[in-house]
Amino acid sequence: MRGIGLVLYEYPLNESIRTMLRLEHLFQRLGELMVRDAPVDHHFALVTLFEIMDVASRADLKSDVLKELERHRGILEAWRDNAQVEQSVLQQRLSQIEAAHGPLNQLACKAGHTLTTN
Repeated sequence: MRGIGLVLYEYPLNESIRTMLRLEHLFQRLGELMVRDAPVDHHFALVTLFEIMDVASRADLKSDVLKELERHRGILEAWRDNAQVEQSVLQQRLSQIEAAHGPLNQLACKAGHTLTTN
């Protein structure tokens, strides 16, 4: 079957990648369920939110995400003086990384702690 753009992730990936893929899947599911009106969809949205909280409560998740953001920032910074790179797009991406890195770095507790205590 040619022409199908399918990414195949073969096991075993490292734990960090599996966690990131799991969170990506859960956030996509939550986004789809939140716009629906059926009560059963609201139920599954809450279940999904609880799953996100469970995954986010891992102690090393915050440090893993911060390390990945810093790694990506370093890669992009290396392209800053490259004439073949559109600098405005590069700056947008660096700004997005900083917008994610700053608040996460200042977070005093585990991700999801606020929801857990609510």
